[in-house]
Amino acid sequence: MFPELALRILSSTSPRCIGKFLWNFGVKGIVSIERFKRRMKKGEFFPPFFTSPSSIAATSAAKAAGSTSLRTPTQFQPDDIHYILDELQTLLNHERSAQ
Repeated sequence: MFPELALRILSSTSPRCIGKFLWNFGVKGIVSIERFKRRMKKGEFFPPFFTSPSSIAATSAAKAAGSTSLRTPTQFQPDDIHYILDELQTLLNHERSAQ
């Protein structure tokens, strides 16, 4: 069954589409994995981006979908976000100075 499906996909799909798929998921995927392995050997951590929810309600929704909270959702204050970003910046500078 699998060889028949593969033959059908290869014969009915345009060669340009197949080529783009192989390039994006094959070649670029292998290259990105090898780059990741080299970064890990150097001690560089990945991903370099920090994501945070914009509210506590988003956090609880992400942790347990469908659960309800007894508290009312509150928004992060700008001072809280500045504190988090300052802490991340000091951690990043500490990691860079240790290398």
